[in-house]
Amino acid sequence: MVENNKVVWDVVNVSNDFGLQSTADLLEPLDYSVINKEPILEGYASKYRVACMLYANTLAYNTEQFDGTPSTWADLFDPQKFPGQRGLRKSPSETLEVALFPPS
Repeated sequence: MVENNKVVWDVVNVSNDFGLQSTADLLEPLDYSVINKEPILEGYASKYRVACMLYANTLAYNTEQFDGTPSTWADLFDPQKFPGQRGLRKSPSETLEVALFPPS
């Protein structure tokens, strides 16, 4: 719409990687003189967007399948220490970031 000079949207709900500096040329800065930042969580209001989606990844396991307690994301990726199938949400951009966590 911006590139064709035919913008019809005032507000849009997009994925969490949009509205960053890399897409700034497609956006207008938000006017916080008319947007109340008070109810917005700290750090969620930026120049071009207000983050509105929260999610969490949790480490869960079946206590009847093996001894020990997986306690880090590194344990999830250690099939020798914790054998068995793994299950992750079918959205790599929201799940595989845990593979980047350093072992603790």
